[in-house]
Amino acid sequence: MRADVTLAELPLRPELVGEEPYGAPQLDVPVRLNVNENPYPPSAQVQAEICEALGASALNRYPDREAIALRTALAGYLGHGLTPDRIWVANGSNEVMTHLLQAFGGPGRTVLSFTPTYSMYPEYARNTHTAYVTVPRAADFTLDAATVLAAIAEHRPDIVVITTPNNPTGTTTPLAVIEEVLAGTDVIVVVDEAYQEFARHPERTAVTLLDRFGNLVVSRTMSKAFALAGGRVGYLAAAPAIVDACRIVRLPYHLSAQTQAVAEVALRHASELLHKVDELRATRDEMLVRLPQLGVEVIDSDANFCLFGPFADRHDVWQRLLTRGVLVRETGPAGWLRVTAGTPAETQAFYDALAEVLDELEVAPPPTPLPEEVALRPSRRARVAVLDYGSGNLHSVTRALAAAGADVELTADPDIAFAADGLVVPGVGAFSACMDGLVSVDGPQLIVRRLEAGKPVLGICVGHQVLFGLGVEHGVSRPGVGVLPGVVAELDAVPLPHMGWNTVSPPAGSAMFAGIEGERFYFVHSYGVREVPDAPTDARITWAEHGGDRFIAAVEQGPLWSTQFHPEKSGDAGGRLLRNWVQTLTSSRKEP
Repeated sequence: MRADVTLAELPLRPELVGEEPYGAPQLDVPVRLNVNENPYPPSAQVQAEICEALGASALNRYPDREAIALRTALAGYLGHGLTPDRIWVANGSNEVMTHLLQAFGGPGRTVLSFTPTYSMYPEYARNTHTAYVTVPRAADFTLDAATVLAAIAEHRPDIVVITTPNNPTGTTTPLAVIEEVLAGTDVIVVVDEAYQEFARHPERTAVTLLDRFGNLVVSRTMSKAFALAGGRVGYLAAAPAIVDACRIVRLPYHLSAQTQAVAEVALRHASELLHKVDELRATRDEMLVRLPQLGVEVIDSDANFCLFGPFADRHDVWQRLLTRGVLVRETGPAGWLRVTAGTPAETQAFYDALAEVLDELEVAPPPTPLPEEVALRPSRRARVAVLDYGSGNLHSVTRALAAAGADVELTADPDIAFAADGLVVPGVGAFSACMDGLVSVDGPQLIVRRLEAGKPVLGICVGHQVLFGLGVEHGVSRPGVGVLPGVVAELDAVPLPHMGWNTVSPPAGSAMFAGIEGERFYFVHSYGVREVPDAPTDARITWAEHGGDRFIAAVEQGPLWSTQFHPEKSGDAGGRLLRNWVQTLTSSRKEP
């Protein structure tokens, strides 16, 4: 074979042909927020102790093959009565996962995970000759026990991997879901908790389930919370038998004496190092509020990073940020980017760069940025579906709801729309055309089903009008959804093409108009409902008047709110109205 042989000419295993080495870009730029590292290095005192420990290690001798001292320290850190024989440690969680697949995977065996998730899982499987199968997560990137157990029944895997908080989405899988899965299967269930320390409730860990389930493995890392990415220390907690299985497949002396020494020092200073986790958690929470204010969507995260977008060309956005010295990660679902929580200076540099990029791309910020004093805590962010049925100011509504503190998804899928905390029915144009669009996506049935289940619905503009019983345009009648009584008809003395700004008269006790009585709102049509025969006694009706013609501007009835005007175009008053609605969603949600 000639000396300048190429990779393509080598006798590679067939499954490796055409593959490229894994690796996020390692570029020398001022702000690196792409690989979820902890930006705060250990203190000078901790670094001095690390140097002392390294100096005391004997390089001419093999390390402790079983890493007993380190496993003892890790058991003490995790608590819950764990002992060293239930802890295994290796060179990063990558090697921990490889050991598990070497022990329980292999030819003829299968590992199951739930996408989108960590991009290295298929490579672990490939490298250990293990079949890799995936099942998609829900539209909000969450998992429930029914989905997991159904996937197990269908694919009959030998190993199941549940990542929580999930990478790259940051979403968590509740402990109750994991418990239900474990109770329903005997396969090995690996719960990857690489980012658990950053969660709002780090105490809600699968470690608490170890005494009850012998098939459970909880994987952790010291790379993130302990700022030890360069030390390469990952570990797992499991039954002693699972640890013994990893000991069978590990290479001799797989963990260097120096790695063990560094990790032991870090664990002795756990409280100091984890103090920075609190700062990063706060930075992450700030990102969840600031990013929507800039004009992008963000996925609620329990990790030290956020997934933001979507972008028509995410690589272009990535490159534009890089040109400004900010490196983020191009990973996860199509159209999305991931950014790591950094130092205050790094995070501000990211905000500034992103604002410039969005301005270049003419992505306008929301009309009414969410004031800090009313910003919702990200742990209470409501998930709102905006129904895409071919009509409506979809993007302006979406941005305004994001600014009001909601996680917003534009969707035509009735199942996704039904599952959301709140549903928005937008609308621009004619009554009949909007009804045609609604019918095409089963919108009327969806609206009725949500209201019958007590799930909030907000109608806007023609999305408000179609909720009534009948629409009359140019003498032609068309039935509406019919959840409100009344007839939508042409108003008198209305200058076309629109009415412009107008004031409203909300009733006493209106939750919709709390704090914004007497404000003006923007109306963009010349049809409305003049009266409501047999109006429900629990309905709060807000009236407006134009040219001597009185008509219904808004309705509040149980879980149904609707507005004749456009709150997303109505300045501060409209932004406050949307926040009022979003707050009703979050106040009724249970904490995760």
